[in-house]
Amino acid sequence: MDGIERSTSVQKQHVADELHQLEKKKGAETKVLRLEDGQFKLGAKSKKTVWGWKVARVIGQVIRPLGKVAANHLSTIADQQKEQEAGAVKKLRSVRALTTDEMKTGSRLSLKTAVLAVDRSKFEVVPEGSRVKAPYQDTDSHYQKEWRASSKPSSEQMKLTEEYEYKLESNPEAINKKLDNALNSAKKQQNEEIGKKLRQADQGLTKVEVDYSKFDGDREDGIRTINIKHYPEDSVTKEFKLHYETLGGDAESAVCHAQGRNNKMEDRHISSSFLITVGEKEISVDVTGILDGHGGEGAAIQAKDILAEHIQKRLEEFCKDGVTDLAVWNALKIAFVDASHSITHTEKDKDSGTTANIAIKIGNDLWVANSGDSRAILLGKDGGVTQLSTDAKPKDEKYKESVEKRGGTVSEKGRVNGFTAVARSLGEHVHLGAISARPNITKVKIEPGQTLIQVCDGLPDVGTTGEIGQLVHKGLQNGDTPAMAATRAVESALHGYSFDNLSAMVTRY
Repeated sequence: MDGIERSTSVQKQHVADELHQLEKKKGAETKVLRLEDGQFKLGAKSKKTVWGWKVARVIGQVIRPLGKVAANHLSTIADQQKEQEAGAVKKLRSVRALTTDEMKTGSRLSLKTAVLAVDRSKFEVVPEGSRVKAPYQDTDSHYQKEWRASSKPSSEQMKLTEEYEYKLESNPEAINKKLDNALNSAKKQQNEEIGKKLRQADQGLTKVEVDYSKFDGDREDGIRTINIKHYPEDSVTKEFKLHYETLGGDAESAVCHAQGRNNKMEDRHISSSFLITVGEKEISVDVTGILDGHGGEGAAIQAKDILAEHIQKRLEEFCKDGVTDLAVWNALKIAFVDASHSITHTEKDKDSGTTANIAIKIGNDLWVANSGDSRAILLGKDGGVTQLSTDAKPKDEKYKESVEKRGGTVSEKGRVNGFTAVARSLGEHVHLGAISARPNITKVKIEPGQTLIQVCDGLPDVGTTGEIGQLVHKGLQNGDTPAMAATRAVESALHGYSFDNLSAMVTRY
């Protein structure tokens, strides 16, 4: 890829090991590198020698011959230093081509810049010309000016973060392993939450039974109004509205959403289909998704409008020679980053971000790309329940490491930089790259009769994956339309005292 010169992994590792050894020395990070006898060294060759000749030059103002000799020696030492510093740059370029910004330092290369450059060379990336630049990369952006200037990551860190975001995978075997690991991780989370304890004794999906034998309204589209208590201890009920609609597409798909007990509605959803050209064929792609906004609705509104377009664009690019696992995996990763970087903020919603749980169907393959803690669940024809996505929580060691690698911190309460409760999200420019948009991706084969459920975290807050799946399955078995099944899930979560926005999408294949 652009920016990376061909060299062996052994050469790269050797250079990386040398640089990381120097990092252990006190105050090494800001010192200039030089090359001496083929090895990286720090700083000038000999400060004592330099100072000695500087003293001799001063004395030479009285003893002129000595002053002339001292000046010549100092000039020679300066030339040697420049040559050694240029040698360090040349050695680094033998395993990694420096970027334009890195070369602005001329031959004076700091250890910190060298380490970042080598770390960056360990993976292939999307060329800069075909990326969407993150708004927070601009030094005069309000993100850098206003957000915790004292603790923000360095410009070098933010540039490296950009490389992480546009990282590509080139090994098909690695993709198979990643997909297996991601699915196993989702199943593990599903198993671990069985019998989980909820925050309040009155919460829980299994504690309520919603009777839809006489569903009050159209079975496909409408608003269902219910009256229930806001808090368990209340003596009066409050009115809640549940909006449900049947969506277009080849599959039977519907969504229900409600503001619920939250003071504003920040959820959105996606239902779309498009064609991509692969070789000389046109292939149909169906897209469904749940977007759970936070810090304002701005990011979710924009993601709803642009995410499918970015997915289509990157699928066209990466799948032009065939729809392979490698191509689709890279396309989804990069499309999420493109969409995230395309989101802009007003002063009112500058803190807004959004989760994105997106499912795309290509032929008999169902791909789920998840950034955040919304959730995808697959129902088998027999009612079997399989979780297809993993919640990206900051306290999870994998995601904690990712946040810290990108210059952020995770608090004891599990919040990024002290206030955001997810470690993956779109539009999080306020964190200057600490929260990645790159989704976790799973893939399964689907058969006619299976059903996909996608929900925001307001439902898993009060129910397990198994409970949500069985609730929807039971409804469908008893004659629910997908719209009714989605509404039943949302209403059950309201009765179970979820205090978040609520969204559920049900797609029957």
